[in-house]
Amino acid sequence: MKLLQFIMGGEQYVVDVLAIHSVEKIQDITRVPNAPEGVIGVINVRGLMTTIVDVRGNQSEETNAYTKDTRIVLIEDQNDPLGFIVDQTSNVFTIEDQLYHQALEANEQEENRQYSCGVMYIHEQWYTIFDYQSLFRS
Repeated sequence: MKLLQFIMGGEQYVVDVLAIHSVEKIQDITRVPNAPEGVIGVINVRGLMTTIVDVRGNQSEETNAYTKDTRIVLIEDQNDPLGFIVDQTSNVFTIEDQLYHQALEANEQEENRQYSCGVMYIHEQWYTIFDYQSLFRS
């Protein structure tokens, strides 16, 4: 199993690369009036209008400013595209499937923070497993 490492709101996250459609550089986002909380607008990605959300947390405008490292991670759920903004993407880790599933199972009993479905210890570092599916539920 391969996991993409990224930084969002100062925290280290990983997400299954099979969930990712692509990773794009930050670009102009068309604002959508009266959009639900968290939705900041839409972008055109290869002819497909894609909703963009910012789940980096309730931080100051300065902390949430876009930099040259800011990326949009595009995911799909049943052909419904969605992008979320991350501060930076870093590495792709290869781990055993069993380790990933054990981390998810160990966390099922816990009260999770939003967008988190577990934690993993990889290469002497703790990472939050990003619950990308929660973006489609909210």
